[in-house]
Parts: sequence; structure tokens; C-alpha cells
Amino acid sequence: PGFQKIEQSLIARYAVTPTVPKDVQLSAFLNVTYFGDENGQEVKGFTNAAQVYFGKAVSELSQDEFLGLVAMLIAPNDLKPRPDNPKNTVRVARIKKMIAGQCEPHGLMDVQLDACK
Repeated sequence: PGFQKIEQSLIARYAVTPTVPKDVQLSAFLNVTYFGDENGQEVKGFTNAAQVYFGKAVSELSQDEFLGLVAMLIAPNDLKPRPDNPKNTVRVARIKKMIAGQCEPHGLMDVQLDACK
């Protein structure tokens, strides 16, 4: 809502076009992606999320830590990568199964990766 919708619309209009290279589009996405609220502040972008949730630069993250950030994209506040949050751990395990070719999503709308249980 509000400014977030405007920001999203501007990115869609000016960054996600056939004339803009894919790496530029991906970079724009990675820098504005919402990663929940922490201590009353919005966390945006993979760089900030890595620092907030792990105290590290993205390049220093382990594979599981990186996948922990990826896992939270569908529900940032519910899937925070915390030791006491089994939801994130389960989702990371499903993503790892998908990456290993052990399962596939049931179509484009299967963001929960139900086939990877």
C-alpha cells in the first residue's frame, strides 16, 4: 500500500523492461525486497537482511543462511530465520530438496512447495 506500491510500480515501469539487462533487473529487485520488520524498522534488500538477521555480509552467509533469507520471501514476518522458528527451517529443507531435484512445485502457485515435504 501507499509508497511501497508506488515504488513497486516505478520499478516495474523503468527497471523490468526488455531493454534493461536481466542483471540490472535482478539487482533492483534484490535491493528493495521486503524482509519483514525488526525492532520497529522495515528490513529491505538482501544486504540489509543478511546484516540484520545474521550480522554478516551476503558474501559471508552459509548456504543455509542464504536459503533462510530466500525462504522468508513469501511471508517475511512469519518466516524469519531464527533458531526458534521451525517454519523457516522446514521451508529451507523444502527449497534444498527442490534445488537437489528431489521434488518440483505443483505449478506456479505452489509457493509453499507442498510436493517437497
